[in-house]
Amino acid sequence: MVPMGITGSPSFTDRVNRFVSLYSNWSYIFKDRYAWSGSFRKDGGNIFGAKTNDKWSPLWSTGLSWDIGKESFIALKDVDRLKLRATYGYSGNVDLRKTPQPIASVTAGTYTRLPALTISKLNDPSLRWEKVSTFNLGLDFSLFKGRLSGTVDHYIKTGKDLYGLTDFDYTAWGKSNTVTKNVASMRGKGWDITLSTNNLDKAVKWNSRLLLNLNKNRTTAYYRALNGGVSSFLGDGNTITPIPGMPLNALSAFKWMGLDSEGNPQGILRGEVSKDYIGINNAAFNDGLEGGSIVFYGSAKPQVYGSLINTFGWKSWTLSLNVSYKGDYYFRKPATSYYNLFNRGTAFPDFEMRWQQAGDELKTSVPSVQYPLEDFRDALYVQSEVNVLKADHLRLEYINISWDKTLRLQQRDLRVKFYGNVSNLGLLWTANKQNIDPEFPYRISPPTTLSFGCQLNY
Repeated sequence: MVPMGITGSPSFTDRVNRFVSLYSNWSYIFKDRYAWSGSFRKDGGNIFGAKTNDKWSPLWSTGLSWDIGKESFIALKDVDRLKLRATYGYSGNVDLRKTPQPIASVTAGTYTRLPALTISKLNDPSLRWEKVSTFNLGLDFSLFKGRLSGTVDHYIKTGKDLYGLTDFDYTAWGKSNTVTKNVASMRGKGWDITLSTNNLDKAVKWNSRLLLNLNKNRTTAYYRALNGGVSSFLGDGNTITPIPGMPLNALSAFKWMGLDSEGNPQGILRGEVSKDYIGINNAAFNDGLEGGSIVFYGSAKPQVYGSLINTFGWKSWTLSLNVSYKGDYYFRKPATSYYNLFNRGTAFPDFEMRWQQAGDELKTSVPSVQYPLEDFRDALYVQSEVNVLKADHLRLEYINISWDKTLRLQQRDLRVKFYGNVSNLGLLWTANKQNIDPEFPYRISPPTTLSFGCQLNY
């Protein structure tokens, strides 16, 4: 009997994950300026398949550093510190949801109502660790008595045996036609740069800090049919599209050949201008970029990040502001779909610019209203290159101001601090000229917020 108020069937879950790690670290410093370090570890776990469960994963790293600033031949008065370093090694990753044994749930047969087992998760005898190799070359420096300092790092990361969905014979277990296996590889490289400057150090103080990150990645191998990711390839880029040779968040679009004299959108099919919307969609789905109906634009995620923080001080006052930059990427702007307009009542500002009479095709890219609706006609326009824009932009992140002073009160120090903050101040510049915030193209940008407070320490 199930007590009143308790609904659903009782369920019990028990999961045990076991890991064993052996590791060691070494380091050696010679003449206080040459250093070597190394680490080695072997990891094992109970989540891997029978074929690899007893094959521990060896993970290691090694590094060298050279404190050039301590060399006699570099004894320059303007060089405070100069250190070169390099590291290389492997790291590993596991998916804790995996298991060496198949998982089944107890149920009742549809017709016989006898107890039955239904497989809910397959085991994978060939499951292995994900492995990532990382090479890093860096430089630390300080010049002009600390007025200019920073770090510069260049890195290359290569991942192999990465987890991903791949096609599977669903008749073998009847649950799904895909399964997660070690089927992918990728490569990423970039730069991390940090610069700090002391611009003024008198009555008025002014310090700056620049952070710059450049990163590019691409899928090098993925063992699954290409058309499995084409729908995401033509989406907004927020979904990972593991297509070999492309960034993880690749953004593509239908080629756009404008409107005809009746306001119908036109694309490319087999090298010719076409209004065969189903044919264009099929060519994109089956042939990808090679079919000529779609064109690759770039990454939908920023490949360049930047942040510049300026801090000013005068007596007890401090003012700081942060300007950020994101660049080298694209976004798909909102575009009206007549299907969504008629069925959900939603549209975007481009609806006012739609084709309405002969000659409008010369001044607009928004198709004419058509009824009955044609889904693939909508898709050609919404997912076309005419709606893909550069997403580079500058943003004023925040402004902070504070007054901090220690007062003498009854022979004791009283520290008083008043502070205020304004954040989410909006765009300073954007590469697109349509006044669209690339980070919030489909929703309202976060509102500007103001906060202030007081701290007393007695």
